[in-house]
This record gives sequence, structure tokens and C-alpha cells, in this order.
Amino acid sequence: MRFLRFILVAAPLLGSHLTFAQPTFGLQYATELQTDFKGGFNMPGLLRLEAEVPVGNSVSFQAASISIGKTRNERLINDFQVFSNIEEENLPFGLAVMNVVYRPGNRHEFYVGVRNINEDYFTSPITSLFTNSSCGVFPTISTNYDIANYPLASVGIHYAYCSDNLQILSSIYNGSGYSSPWGKEHVFQFNPARDGLFVMGQIGYESTQASFYMGGCLHTRTETLSRAETLSHAETLSRAETLWGYTECSLTQDLSLIAGCSHAFGSQVSCSDFLGIGFLYAIPKAGLGLYTDYARMDEGYECATELTCRIHVSEHLDLQPTIHWINQKEMKALVSLLRLSLVL
Repeated sequence: MRFLRFILVAAPLLGSHLTFAQPTFGLQYATELQTDFKGGFNMPGLLRLEAEVPVGNSVSFQAASISIGKTRNERLINDFQVFSNIEEENLPFGLAVMNVVYRPGNRHEFYVGVRNINEDYFTSPITSLFTNSSCGVFPTISTNYDIANYPLASVGIHYAYCSDNLQILSSIYNGSGYSSPWGKEHVFQFNPARDGLFVMGQIGYESTQASFYMGGCLHTRTETLSRAETLSHAETLSRAETLWGYTECSLTQDLSLIAGCSHAFGSQVSCSDFLGIGFLYAIPKAGLGLYTDYARMDEGYECATELTCRIHVSEHLDLQPTIHWINQKEMKALVSLLRLSLVL
């Protein structure tokens, strides 16, 4: 998830080629008090621990764990897009990252091992400001595929190229995501015959005034269809594709715009279309954001609007009051949260 992404950069090599950079460690904790203004309250929390250990001049080992908890089992409201991007089912310990990264120079990065798409896609500072889940990975991706998306991860390969203006991302993951490092449903399994494959890529142009991104993903899975009349089985290859694009532009020195859209192809998808637009206004020691979106789900449509303000209390501590207005055909709801974020 983009809110949780914390890039660890190894220190420069010291002295001879036999001396490696020192290991680096990070901690992130976020908790929030939610209310529906009708007497309902919830307090989810998320703890992430991470480390990067250099094992060579260009090779490092990365690992990150997550722990999730909340004070009530049911959610405050049944919104389709989920207004809080940290709220999930209780998870005492999950593995988010465990991979080797190879950096041959300043422009190329190769990752092999356990990883998730929230580490690499939809991770800009503007998208990271908002608390609605759809402001990160679009629901045309997150709700349609049971993939390596927070809080799940899976075995995969990720490649990133970044020059002065050009960014290229490409990933191949196991077709289903998991969270536990042990048990039958462990995160280290790679079984395309059962889970299929998930392929994702994005190309972007970045400048000081504007950035533009276009991407797509493909999910394949072999499904077994039962034929009752012959008591036999037949296998068919299921495919699902999604395309997206979004842009971030600086309108003035303090005001920025973000806008995106996405479409999922096929008739058996949970979310077929998504449109979103938002603004970020930078003020001293704070960021004020307004974001509204439309998602067409198989249960119906949903329009969600978020007004948020992230206040930088100190170098490591942020306080973020937020209001969400959720509009569906059968439901209208106003919810609020007050988030506390700690980064060390």
C-alpha cells in the first residue's frame, strides 16, 4: 500500500570494494479513530518493520513485515472502495517483502523474491496523502484479482528503469497473493498451474511540472469446469485485463492536480470502470487534499469524496483528520477518521 511504502537507501560504500554499506532499518506505525457520527467507532492499526542489508556492491537483501489489528470485527460502513487504506482483518504477523535487489548502476533495479505491487506502483507523494484505498491501487485492479496487493504478497520478479524523465516498471507475480510465512497458505509458494500468473507494467514520463503514467495488467488462471452430464472435467484458461492512466500536474507553486481513469475488460469483473480527480494544496507544515472518484462495481456504482489534511507535527509524527462522503444507490454515509502516523 502506498501509504506504507518506505524506501530504504543504503549508505555509500566505504573505502575498498570489500567494505559494504551498513544495514538500514525502518519502522512505521499508523492508527486511527473512525466514527460514523451515529455512535459507531473503530480503531484499526498497522505496524510495519523493514530492513535492507547490503551483501555486495550492487546487491542487497530486503525484508518487511506487517501486523494489523482493529477494535471491532465489522466495518463501520459497507462501502465498496474501503475509505481506510490501512484497515484489514486482524493479522498478527504477515510478510510483505522478502527479496534480493540488484542495482547495476543508477538506472536499473531488479527484484526477485516475495513482494507486492504497493511497493512500486501508485506511490507518489500525492496519492500517498489520501486515505481512501482507491487513491492508491485502482479498484479495477485491487477488487478484480486476488493478487499481491496489501495485505497480501507473493513470489515474483520486478524490474524498474528510471532516467531523468522516463520510468518503466514491469512485474510478474504468482497469480494469487498470501500473507503468512508458514502453513499451507504460505507466501513463498509459486504455483502458476493452480494460481495462474499476474503480469503488470507501467510507463511514465516525469518532469518538474507534470507526470504522466499509462499501464496495464493481465491475470491468467486455469479453471476446471465440471460437466455434470458426462461426469468429466474440462480445463479452460481464464484471462482478465485492465488498463489505466493517470497524471499529476503542478498548477501553481502550492497547488497540484491528480487525475486518473481505468477500465477492466470482461463481464466477470467486480469493478469495470474507475474515474478520479483530486487536488493537493501545500501549506506550511501541512498538506490539504480534496479527492473525489466514481467506481462502477457489479453491485452498483459508488461515488466517494475525501477531504483530508496531513499535519506534520514533527520530523517523525503526522496527524491527519479526514472526512469521507460515500454515495451509493442504496446508501449514503458520512464517516470521519483521525489518523496518527509515526515513521522512524
